[in-house]
Amino acid sequence: MKLTTTRAFAAVFTILLAAQAFAAPTATTFNPAWGVVFPGAKALELARQCSRASPGPVQGTWTPSPQQISELDDQLLPALMVQLIQRELVDNGWQATDYYRQYGGLIVGGQRIIYVNGFHRHVVEQSPQAASWKTAAIGICDGGELAFGAEYDPESKSLEKFQFNGKV
Repeated sequence: MKLTTTRAFAAVFTILLAAQAFAAPTATTFNPAWGVVFPGAKALELARQCSRASPGPVQGTWTPSPQQISELDDQLLPALMVQLIQRELVDNGWQATDYYRQYGGLIVGGQRIIYVNGFHRHVVEQSPQAASWKTAAIGICDGGELAFGAEYDPESKSLEKFQFNGKV
């Protein structure tokens, strides 16, 4: 039986959750206050990344609904958790729920996608202009696991192209 990427993530996530059941408790949802949807043309800012692939070429923009963001987050949280476990960062206190998220609706190849730009809470906590993440795209060159990007197809409800930033 052939597993799709989403099913494979779900299977791995289930196994990892079972293993983590005996470890320290972790949050099971993102903090809703740590996510913001960039409307329309503002979403274009998210497509300018420095050390990871950017979606494109972008043909247009649109604004995702709260329901679409919720569906994306339902897949993003376990995918991010798996990535952190694979990199052995969970053992050092990193949690998937420690990330802020910026979402933008982009049209790429004639298809609507939601691009998510994620960054670790330390990025916001150490910024002198902490609230600016709500209105301006956060761009981090390098930084490894401090920042990531992912594309979500709201039609097929699939998370694709998850990538952390490059490292120095």
